[in-house]
Amino acid sequence: MPEIRCRRCGDLFTARRSTARYCSGACRVAGHRRKARDRTLDRRVDRVCLQCETEVIGFWERPDKRFCSNACRQTYYRDCGGPPIPADVLAAIGALAAELRDQVSPATRPKDEGNPA
Repeated sequence: MPEIRCRRCGDLFTARRSTARYCSGACRVAGHRRKARDRTLDRRVDRVCLQCETEVIGFWERPDKRFCSNACRQTYYRDCGGPPIPADVLAAIGALAAELRDQVSPATRPKDEGNPA
């Protein structure tokens, strides 16, 4: 078998297979990890946290990441009341509330709704 130069450490080694690229299992694992890390860093998306305005690094797994931490996310939603509710959903909630109000008997309605009792 031919002598090959390790792609990670550069040592010469005698390969047991014609497709060998690394001199040992440790070099192979380190080489694959570096390759995966480089691939991940190439696909990152930089943003700014909506709460504290620090840099948020969202990798390709989470391109929609908007907060730097769970604490910032929770603070943001507590302060602003969460994301806005669409108008059609608000209309449906209002219609449901009116329907339920009509189903309540007059004896159980509060006095401010015109109940003389």
